[in-house]
Amino acid sequence: MEKSIQNIYSLTPLQEGILYELEMNNTAENLYISQMRIRITGALEVNALFEAWSQVVERHEALRMKVISKNIENNVQVVFNTMDYQPEMIDMTELSDHEQLKEIQRVTSESQEMDVNNSNLMKLQLVKIEENQFILIWTHHHIILDGWSTSIVIDELFVIYGRIVGKDSKGLIEKPKQYGDFIRYMNKTDEEDLNRFWKELAKDIEQPTITFPVMKHVKENQQENDLFWELDKTQSKLLREFAARNHVTLNVLLQLIWSILLKEMSNQNRIVFGIVSSGRSNNLFKSEEIVGMLINTIPMIAEISDTDSVTDLLKRFQETLNNMLDYSQISLVDIKRHTKLKKDDPIFQTLFVYENYPEAKDEGISINWEVEGGKESHSFPLSLQAQDNKETVKCKLYFNTCFLQRSLVNDIQSAFMQIAHQITKVQQIDEISMDIDFSKLKK
Repeated sequence: MEKSIQNIYSLTPLQEGILYELEMNNTAENLYISQMRIRITGALEVNALFEAWSQVVERHEALRMKVISKNIENNVQVVFNTMDYQPEMIDMTELSDHEQLKEIQRVTSESQEMDVNNSNLMKLQLVKIEENQFILIWTHHHIILDGWSTSIVIDELFVIYGRIVGKDSKGLIEKPKQYGDFIRYMNKTDEEDLNRFWKELAKDIEQPTITFPVMKHVKENQQENDLFWELDKTQSKLLREFAARNHVTLNVLLQLIWSILLKEMSNQNRIVFGIVSSGRSNNLFKSEEIVGMLINTIPMIAEISDTDSVTDLLKRFQETLNNMLDYSQISLVDIKRHTKLKKDDPIFQTLFVYENYPEAKDEGISINWEVEGGKESHSFPLSLQAQDNKETVKCKLYFNTCFLQRSLVNDIQSAFMQIAHQITKVQQIDEISMDIDFSKLKK
């Protein structure tokens, strides 16, 4: 099929922000590159898997997209009718375990080398490590896909694969909503309403809640790090039930815990940190099935006093989140104009991400697959990712060692857990106690 342009769209505020950061941080390695590794066990039919991938790409225009920002007045994303790359099969069955490990590391590293302007923004590689054992490596630039979308893509890939090998002619017939539907919906937003909303919300921000000074003597390959833990089943259930009794989501409860932690670290009552808005508004029909970059990073702004009750704070947090959803497609640059921050001050340096993705369907296929690991990168010094897998709440702190020592991150994790264990039992914030000393961070 001859390659041709199908659609041209403007960029979202977050996409514009990512482009700006990439230009400012052009020495940062693999910034905003996401990679997922999936282990596949069983008698995999490789041609069927690649055919399924081709059908998934055909179903979603965002998977056939490139970003153009050079030699053009306004940055755009261009949708093509076909992809100009092919999935790659790599046979490593002749290599020793040690050689395989080294070679997989090389493949995963090289596949992350993407220039947002001059390369394909996706790669798919299938590594055969032994008979009936494979690793699928999917690498893409974050500028074209959010986390919710990656779950849709992987789910559809194995659903379609199952129907191909099972010779099920039904398939996924209905064409899903397209990314262009979201762009058109976003472009209908009234800018005056947007700015009026954020002017009222952000007008009293005078300084960042917390900043992390750059530390010297950090090697390039040591900069990104993470700390993973999970709350046990009992504690996870307690938090879920406490959130439900207060008519809020678990996301809101975890945000409040994060806010109390930042309050303790900064000794401030006005807490500002980044959150990720899904962009999937109820006002956009079937927005949950759209693949693309719908999310945006916006500030969560909260006033927390020691005498505030936990239940009142939860109610305020939920109301704020509900109100922000329809005003989320705005750039941080535009929000900052409504604050009293100095020119070089960031709005926030910490990020909270609640991962709530669609559940995979069990198609009863003859192979087993499991997400084995992955990688993503952004420019914030510290971020917390939380995910509820229906049994336990999993947490991961991403941190940049140019700004934070691991000992401090360990303290942050410990303080988070102490708050989580107490928040369901206390009436007021000042009843929560921590044995961590953050006095060195406080201004």
